[in-house]
Amino acid sequence: MSSPPAKGQLQQEIQRLSQKIYQHPIDENRKFTLGASTIERWYYKAKEADDPVVVLGRKPRFDAGIRWSMPEALLDASGNWLQPMVLAILDDHSRICCHLQFYLAETAQCLVHGLIQAFMKRRLPRSLMTDNGSAMLAEETTQGLARLGW
Repeated sequence: MSSPPAKGQLQQEIQRLSQKIYQHPIDENRKFTLGASTIERWYYKAKEADDPVVVLGRKPRFDAGIRWSMPEALLDASGNWLQPMVLAILDDHSRICCHLQFYLAETAQCLVHGLIQAFMKRRLPRSLMTDNGSAMLAEETTQGLARLGW
């Protein structure tokens, strides 16, 4: 609302605005609606403020970074549920994380990719300790490590 509605028309105007479908400001393929209570809350916040633009602008959260969470499953853009796994390659002596990356499958290809990233960041280690999982025992992994001298 660029100007207040006529006396007694506020609730009707809020209802009308809540039924509108709005274009997302960044993603042209997305549309959204606003709830009547949200519009009413914004209206009174802006009405009582010296600068309504500042009052309704984004504000950093005071509790940012206090609690992180990682859901067990993620929903991708096509509506499929995915189970991310993390590959962490650690230096046992210094406890430095040489490489950490989320993958959607536990495959030899993902393991080799992660190992290459760790090698490029921290150089080749003197030894490599693994859990002998299927990805580590895969032929392409063992052949690649053999070529490096392990």
